[in-house]
Amino acid sequence: TNYMNDGTVDVGIKRAAANAAAEGKALPLLGVVAFVDHTWNEKFSTSTGYSLEHLNNANGDSPNAYHEGHYALVNLLFYPVKQVMFGSEFQWGRRVNFADGFNTNDYRIQFSVRYDWAKAFSFNQQ
Repeated sequence: TNYMNDGTVDVGIKRAAANAAAEGKALPLLGVVAFVDHTWNEKFSTSTGYSLEHLNNANGDSPNAYHEGHYALVNLLFYPVKQVMFGSEFQWGRRVNFADGFNTNDYRIQFSVRYDWAKAFSFNQQ
């Protein structure tokens, strides 16, 4: 399986001499993930993080093959009461292709709301 699902396959084509048979090559991969969750107080918390996937492509890979991806986020969450949370999050992603010069950034703002419907019951037997 892949280290991360956003990338490509783990095996590429290694080209040798013009008349030689193609050979499969395991593709080395660097994956980095770092996230921090911080609770400011009982009403506010923040998560921030970054991840990177860098693939060492084989010389037979297509020029538009996946080569590198970045992902980062930061959010601010508010807990007005124990069962309710809402907040917003900013996300950034970047894709870099192997050899065709293509790269692009993607940005997203997300809003979330959560309500905890759980109810605890206790039975006092005497």
